[in-house]
Amino acid sequence: MNNTTDINPFTNLGQPGCDIGLQEDLNVLFLVGSSGSPTHQCIIPFDIKILFPLVNVVCNSLEAPPFFGQTEQAQRESSNNFIDTAFNLTLKIGGKTISNLEQYRLDSLPGGFEFEVVQGNLFLTLPGEGTGVSDGYWILLKLSPGQHQISFQGSLNSTELVRQPFIFTAGATYNLDVKPAEKSYYPNDYQQNYPIC
Repeated sequence: MNNTTDINPFTNLGQPGCDIGLQEDLNVLFLVGSSGSPTHQCIIPFDIKILFPLVNVVCNSLEAPPFFGQTEQAQRESSNNFIDTAFNLTLKIGGKTISNLEQYRLDSLPGGFEFEVVQGNLFLTLPGEGTGVSDGYWILLKLSPGQHQISFQGSLNSTELVRQPFIFTAGATYNLDVKPAEKSYYPNDYQQNYPIC
């Protein structure tokens, strides 16, 4: 949320939308899900790990209710309560359904995290510095070179949590072309004739 950009990874379904999620310092590509479960097309290098949530929530000190929390305890309780309602978790990799997805739940470490929101951010949050806690179901993958399809989805039911309840569903399909590393040694270009001893 601390980068100003005209590229929206939720609506740009091509390479620019993928590139905006690349965290080069961590060697990680962050994928996003959104309502309607759109299909994205991406080319990525093979040495990049892929991180995405089946469904997640961030409660913090800058959002409006019901995602507002002034303290870490309030933020953690709110995000935990939302994710407790998660259902319809699905994940397919290369057409194969992955089961037992409940084991991939993860919330923020003690202390939560700090962040900065800039003007014109994707979530229309007021700018400022804040603190937050996230909870959700997270997947971390490393794919071999070649063509891969990843489809994921998750839903939340806030019926018992807020005065104006809602059911939220987000997901996506990513068609990924994972490129192999370029060879650092080409025998025909660097052939040497060594003397036979």
